[in-house]
Amino acid sequence: MATNKNPNLSNSIYQQKGGKLDLSIKDGMLINNKPDGTTGIAHIVQGNRMKKRFDAIDIQVDASIQADVLKDFREINRLKK
Repeated sequence: MATNKNPNLSNSIYQQKGGKLDLSIKDGMLINNKPDGTTGIAHIVQGNRMKKRFDAIDIQVDASIQADVLKDFREINRLKK
């Protein structure tokens, strides 16, 4: 069985514009441009989780800054005596 080393892909489903596959070829690689399969509710849930995580991180940063300020304040008061 002979194989063609350079097949003609000009009419391939991957090359056709306007197809519903949302696939493209870049540098010889097939690129998946399809949107992810999550629903709107899943996006909202993911956004709420990220917000909760960022809020927790913000609280930790604020606590660290306050601890540094308090440490500096105590050091200054100790040196005044």
